[in-house]
Amino acid sequence: MRRASIAIGLLLCGLWACAADRGVYRNVGRSTKPYSRITLSTAGHHQERWQTNDIAIDFDYQREADLFAVTGMMIQMSGTVELQKRLYNFPVISYLRIWVHFLDDEGLILSTHRLWTASRLTDTRLIRFDFRRQLPLPPNTTMLTFSYSGEMTDGGGRRGPGGRTGDRVEWSFWWTP
Repeated sequence: MRRASIAIGLLLCGLWACAADRGVYRNVGRSTKPYSRITLSTAGHHQERWQTNDIAIDFDYQREADLFAVTGMMIQMSGTVELQKRLYNFPVISYLRIWVHFLDDEGLILSTHRLWTASRLTDTRLIRFDFRRQLPLPPNTTMLTFSYSGEMTDGGGRRGPGGRTGDRVEWSFWWTP
C-alpha cells in the first residue's frame, strides 16, 4: 500500500510540473504573422513600439549574458502598455493578458512568456500599465512578437439594493501571434 501511495504521489508531482511549465512551450513551432514581428538587435540598448488597433506596447530591451542559465542569454525588457482609442469607452478591465513570443529566423515560436496582466474588474485609472521583466532567450532567437486577450466593460450592471442596476456592455478583443 505504501509503494502505491509513493508512486501516485510521484506521478502527481510529475503531472503538476508538466502543467506548471506549459506556458513557456505554448505555441512552440507555430508560425507567426510577418507584419507582427520585431527583429532583435544583438548588442546595446534598444527601443521599439508594437501596435494594433487595441493596444500599443512601447518597450526597451537589452540582451545580456546570464551566468545561471544553460542558454547563456537573457533579455531585459521594460515598457508600458497603452490602450488605444477604440477602448476609451470601456473604463473597466475585466481581464487583459499579454504574452511575448520569442521567434527564430523563420518566424516560428521558440518560447512564450506572460509579459503583463491586468487585475480582474479594475478601473483603468487604478492600473499600472508599466512592466519590467527579465526573461531567458532560447538559442537562435532573432525576433519577437506579442499576443493578447482581453475584455473590457463600461462598468454597468453592478448589483444594487434591488438587484442589478443598468445594463452592462462588454467588449472582447484579442490578437494571435
